[in-house]
Amino acid sequence: NKSPLNRIVELCGVSFPTLYDKIAFIHRQCSLFAASREARLPGMDLGRRHLSTDRQDYVVNWGSRANRKTIPLTAVATADRESGYILAFSPNFDASLTQDEVEAGWLASGDAEKPPQLRDFARVWTKADDEASVAKGTVESPPMPGRRTGEPVVARLQAREDLDVPEGMVEGQRLPARGVQVHADYLVHGHFWLLLRGTAWLSFCIDADSGLLAACMGAFGARVRDHTAEIVQVRIAKELGIDERRKDLADTRKAFAAARAALPRRTEGPGETAVAPGLQEQRDATRIVARMVRELRANSPAPTCKLRQVWIGNPAPDPAEPRKHWRYVSDGDHLSDHDVAFLLRMATLAPVDKVFAMVRRRIAMVERPVSSVRRARRSWQIYAAYDPRMVGMLLEIFRVWHNWLWRSPKDGKTAAERLGLARGTVREDHILNFDLRSVVKRLWEQHADEQSNGDGFTAVPAVNRLS
Repeated sequence: NKSPLNRIVELCGVSFPTLYDKIAFIHRQCSLFAASREARLPGMDLGRRHLSTDRQDYVVNWGSRANRKTIPLTAVATADRESGYILAFSPNFDASLTQDEVEAGWLASGDAEKPPQLRDFARVWTKADDEASVAKGTVESPPMPGRRTGEPVVARLQAREDLDVPEGMVEGQRLPARGVQVHADYLVHGHFWLLLRGTAWLSFCIDADSGLLAACMGAFGARVRDHTAEIVQVRIAKELGIDERRKDLADTRKAFAAARAALPRRTEGPGETAVAPGLQEQRDATRIVARMVRELRANSPAPTCKLRQVWIGNPAPDPAEPRKHWRYVSDGDHLSDHDVAFLLRMATLAPVDKVFAMVRRRIAMVERPVSSVRRARRSWQIYAAYDPRMVGMLLEIFRVWHNWLWRSPKDGKTAAERLGLARGTVREDHILNFDLRSVVKRLWEQHADEQSNGDGFTAVPAVNRLS
């Protein structure tokens, strides 16, 4: 629980190689356990699911004073709103390759003469990509934006033409010495394709960040056309100070109270019971959003899909997501005004933001770094990792722990139990002692009769069902 590695070595009386071996073992067991359980997801009826997707940045320290450049890492996570289950937590790092292997393959395949999208090694960063990105950033030298206060930042973002292009390397950053770094656009596209399984209807709430929307539409475009998937972009003023948040919250409460007072009174019918004040407040917020949607549709010059290019502000006060705006990207004129309002009101980044906050609090090496003004973009974190492989391992270990072992204080259940993947308690030893061979044997015996040709032998080995 946020103990740095050197403290663990001191308390447990082990060496660093032993500790690294144990972390690798736990990561392998967690990956096997989660893969065996999540293989059932495509065949499960999960009902209607509201998912939240965002990305988080990490810093890996430099290992030599001669090259004081940090390694930037990014991870994309998607969490289910109702259960809190983390469906995927994907870092932009591949430990199965080395930079030397990539460079050799890059030269042998002639990638230097090909456009980026046609290269054999387009997925990973090469030294040529790194040099070109640093040179481009040095030439352009865009001014650093001021504090993010909402509307000015939105205006700058809307003026950009490269919102689907992730940020590149800059001066003071470098590629990892172990493993290879994956381009952010390939990371987010792969992340959403990984989620393309099994759910009959789902709604995505994604941060208005570079590349997330294009990747989501690339994977779920067909389902958006079939109206079995909805996509809502959300933007909030994340970097408001505490005083600015309090002032904004007070102003929003006044405006919300005035908007509620302007709503037509609804009389309760015979047999209806009075609703709680909190629930009535949420219903009124949905009615206000529905009225905004109706007005936007009536005043829009577009013949169809009138909500795709407009941002709708949240009228209700929300201290966790100040100045929140929605953009209904998948609008196809198939939902009523009230249904659109309900969908927008359900769109929140709170589930995935909660995951990111837990990661920061519980894993010391991914804590937010302290920046040094004198060293420009170089940042140093005393507890940060020196090996990017550790970051990827610990994020996957955290995902499995969060989904299968951590019990919410609200209902005492794990995320896997709420999602329906677990029927009872899962203990640490179930994961650490997990044996994939027992799963294969059980599947083989389970499907032996239904796959039999009548001679006692299976026609299709059940082990193939794991792939």
